[in-house]
Amino acid sequence: QYRQLGSPFMYIGSASSQMKDTINLSREASEGLLAIADFVPGQSQVNKKYADDYKKEYNQEFDATSAWTYDGLNILVNAIRKVGENRPKIREAILSTKGYQGVLGTFDFTPNGDGLSEVSVVKIEKGNPKLIKIVKVGGK
Repeated sequence: QYRQLGSPFMYIGSASSQMKDTINLSREASEGLLAIADFVPGQSQVNKKYADDYKKEYNQEFDATSAWTYDGLNILVNAIRKVGENRPKIREAILSTKGYQGVLGTFDFTPNGDGLSEVSVVKIEKGNPKLIKIVKVGGK
């Protein structure tokens, strides 16, 4: 639909714009479009290992939403190991997390709970998202 509008402006879509199902449905119309990606295989060593391990374990490519669950559970487990099973202390331990190298990127939590401090920008090329750059977000 974006192409049909004939807009002269560059389009950058949400994470769903670069998901395999979306690209398969839009075919060549998605070619050259930019998107924010939750997960781009190979953007870091942690990320690459996760993608490889996932494929080995499940005999299929990763599901991008699984990376959110993986990072979230690891952050939670780290907090529980640090402070025990006290809910208020767990919350504080999560919020004090800085520099956690996850599958999705680096997590530095703010007092209001925002955690991921970088986003990946991809360009659709030959039906696949290609990493263009990683952008740091927040006050850093």
